[in-house]
Amino acid sequence: MPWSGTPPGASFITSTFLIDDVRFSMMARLLSPATSNEPARSHAFGGLTVALLLVLATTVVAAPRATAQPVGSDTPAGADTTVISFDQAVNIALDQNTSLKRASNEVRRAETNVWAERMDWAPNATLSSGLSRNFGRSFSQEEGGIVDQSTDFFRVDVSGSVSLRGLGVENYASMKNAEWQATSSELSLERTRQDVVFQVMNRYIALVENREILVVQREELEARQQQLRQIEEFVDAGSRPVSALYEQQAAVAEAESNVLAAERDVQLSETRLIQVLRLDPMEAYRFDAPEVAENVEPEAAYDLTALITQAFDQRLDLRADRAGVQAAESSVSSARSQYLPTLTFSADYGTNWSSTAPDFQPVPGTGQTQELGFLTQQGVVVDQPVQVVDPDFQAVDFYDILDQRRGGSIGVSLRFPLFDGLRREQQVEEAQVQRLNAQYQLEDQRQQVALEVREAYLNYQTAVKQLDVTEKQVRAARQAREAAQERYNLGAASIVELTNANRNFVQAASQRIRARYNFVFQQKLIAYYVGNLNPSESLF
Repeated sequence: MPWSGTPPGASFITSTFLIDDVRFSMMARLLSPATSNEPARSHAFGGLTVALLLVLATTVVAAPRATAQPVGSDTPAGADTTVISFDQAVNIALDQNTSLKRASNEVRRAETNVWAERMDWAPNATLSSGLSRNFGRSFSQEEGGIVDQSTDFFRVDVSGSVSLRGLGVENYASMKNAEWQATSSELSLERTRQDVVFQVMNRYIALVENREILVVQREELEARQQQLRQIEEFVDAGSRPVSALYEQQAAVAEAESNVLAAERDVQLSETRLIQVLRLDPMEAYRFDAPEVAENVEPEAAYDLTALITQAFDQRLDLRADRAGVQAAESSVSSARSQYLPTLTFSADYGTNWSSTAPDFQPVPGTGQTQELGFLTQQGVVVDQPVQVVDPDFQAVDFYDILDQRRGGSIGVSLRFPLFDGLRREQQVEEAQVQRLNAQYQLEDQRQQVALEVREAYLNYQTAVKQLDVTEKQVRAARQAREAAQERYNLGAASIVELTNANRNFVQAASQRIRARYNFVFQQKLIAYYVGNLNPSESLF
């Protein structure tokens, strides 16, 4: 894990060296030549005993300790622990996020509307059939008159028509409106995808930041516990007042409280990440994330005007609002087209059968009439008798009758509504209001995009400056802590001064960590607000 100031364990090593210096100085003082009086020799012997005990105790204290628990191991990876990397978390979020699912469903609905509007140009085709029976008196076409009997009827026909609403203007405008709505839905879906990835990225950065702060707090607790053991030895040796021991015990308690608060922050960060990923809160997870380099370098200087211009061109939500304006324009054209007539082309073809149809029909080509004329002597026809030849008959069935009676028709009609209760005017007015609202929404979104990019730019500039400031702050706080430790060991500083120096160093180290991760976050925030955040790129 990268360290923003002193490397891990440096506080412990510094304390060990200081203990060795104090141990040797006390040995030299206690083993110096004694005076001639007996009490002095007795005091020297007692001091020697204390010194030997001190050497033994500090040697044990200065023995190598086990390494600290790695960052992210607060939840140990066991058989029931699921380890999730950043890339896996992004895939899980893209698969589980309900906002993304709703946006995807909206795209499906918009695509369905596009196909429905395009099919308005195609004719409507209908196949119909019916079977009925008439009772009592009814007109029979076969009989050519009224019949008093039950009659069965069967019919089958197919018909089709195509209507050009507003002479085709409304058809076209409705189709374009559906296409622009589909484009807006697709752009909104991609923007929602970026939102989900950014949320995961934001939660991951917060989690890694809190983990590093936890490491700082744990190592500071270890250093203060080491100082507490050192001060206990000083108090036992009589070189420090007991009040120093009490002050250090309070400092250790403060460090323990800070560790508990840092552990809570890590757990809360993991909980928020579980919420974003919509994971089962009853399961155990460990989130692995790449580390941020200690020396993060700012990229090339950004130009605010270029960033805003790029955002106007690339922001998917802004492009979706532009598509919404185009859709509203099409709605206005569709509403105005209702003042034009509707042109309809239709065609029909079918056949029918009835129970009154004869069972036998003359055979075509038989039953011809023959004409016989009588001539007078002058060659003038005076009479023309007709000789009828009986035709041949044949039986006909159901299908023959259907074949004989088949036929169709074609037609064209023009319908122009004269008055519809001012509904056309109302629809035109509503469409114009929706167009104005869409334009206002676009203007508001442009303003919001510009402000977001400007704010992200200013925050990035501040984050770059904080990198340099916090580095100097950590360096100065480390030097002040080392000086305070030396002064305290020499008896020139109080325990309060040493505690404040340690506290200042911990605050400086924590601020350095926050500055590094804030810088990374601001870089991602600029990419997010400009609109070129790539969901497939790495976290750091």
